[in-house]
Amino acid sequence: MKKTAAIPKWAGAIAAGLVLGAVPGAQGQPAPIAPRPAIRDIAGSEVEAPAIQRMVQQKLLTVNEAGEFLPVAPLTRGDFAVLAQGMFKLKANPKSRTYDDVPAGSALFGSVSALAPYMNFQPLCPGCALPRHFLANTPITRAQMALVMVRILGAQKKIAPLSAADIGALMAQNPDAASVSARAWPYLALAVKQQILPVQTGNLLAPHLAVTRAQGAVIADAVQQHFVPITVGVKP
Repeated sequence: MKKTAAIPKWAGAIAAGLVLGAVPGAQGQPAPIAPRPAIRDIAGSEVEAPAIQRMVQQKLLTVNEAGEFLPVAPLTRGDFAVLAQGMFKLKANPKSRTYDDVPAGSALFGSVSALAPYMNFQPLCPGCALPRHFLANTPITRAQMALVMVRILGAQKKIAPLSAADIGALMAQNPDAASVSARAWPYLALAVKQQILPVQTGNLLAPHLAVTRAQGAVIADAVQQHFVPITVGVKP
């Protein structure tokens, strides 16, 4: 399995077998723990497997009919829309910006409509027109994933913007920072600062690199543990 960049120190907080955020039931008992799914193709990964299990338990990411997660396959924009809507508890919004390839009534419409206010990638592509197509099967990049998560967490008042000085200082530490527009720096610097976007070997942002499904699970799991209370019993 493809090696994933190091995750934040707090990302393994439940590795000892704790139940995250169990909600008391009517009689003061913990909420039922979702059954641990059987996933055939994630054995042998101490870092990725627990995160993948937690994402699949919550139905934020899925396995195929053969019980395979396909960890090295790209995380698509459609996958990410479902993941982000569920994890951040975003409500579907039929009045949000629509895409020609995600019509009302389609399986992805609710997730895409919920995510649409945060999906403007223009800071990564200055001068580009707003797209008419969502392109659900297109792999999402590290910069795109970070941009959307920062916007959502900012809107939910869980993170605050950095000063211009802090942005400059943080981005100066990344040799490939110039590969993205300076308009995207406030988002990427905040993503690095909050450990939403783990840097790669050599302190590289690798902003244009496609996220694999395993990497997406690890990033989402870390963000969830740090920022988003879990409201169902999840067995590590």
